[in-house]
Amino acid sequence: MAMNAQDVEVRINASNKYRTLFNVENTTDKITFFMVIEVLVEFEKALVTPNSKFDRYLRGEEQLSPLEEQGYRKFKELGCITCHNGINIGGNSFQKMGTIIPYSYQEGYPDRYSLTKKDYHKNVFKVPTLRNIALSAPYFHDASEKNLRDAIKSMSYHNLGYVISDEQVDMLHAFLNTLTGEKPAILE
Repeated sequence: MAMNAQDVEVRINASNKYRTLFNVENTTDKITFFMVIEVLVEFEKALVTPNSKFDRYLRGEEQLSPLEEQGYRKFKELGCITCHNGINIGGNSFQKMGTIIPYSYQEGYPDRYSLTKKDYHKNVFKVPTLRNIALSAPYFHDASEKNLRDAIKSMSYHNLGYVISDEQVDMLHAFLNTLTGEKPAILE
């Protein structure tokens, strides 16, 4: 979050704790950025969070509040569900940050361009899951949004082309909070 690959490597290699966890002495002389990415991917796979309020709603076990229900409808109406879909409500595709209204490009962030060197991959990132989104601040690849309400406004603007009202933010915020599930065992 808000660090380039070189900074990540410097910081993580300076930590004896991480050098031990990565078993540096026995396997390699240095923890690389791509090793960190691999570990983060494995960690994310373990973050299965069943039984959120939304899951229980979909199974017919619980009702959403009127504000949460309005947020769910707004989530679909605005088009958020186009990218944030499937069981994890995202994480299935790559999309451009700033599809409608450009988002400033920052050299060195791990977007698709950093791998392909194709200009049309600048600011293209994996769409994150929205499960537990209320617990995962700061937001975006550059950690530019510190709270969920501002992240909702920014995504609505840059990727959907909408300036949404505070009332709509309230609805979406309420819905997104229903996506918080049981804490995964790895975090216990």
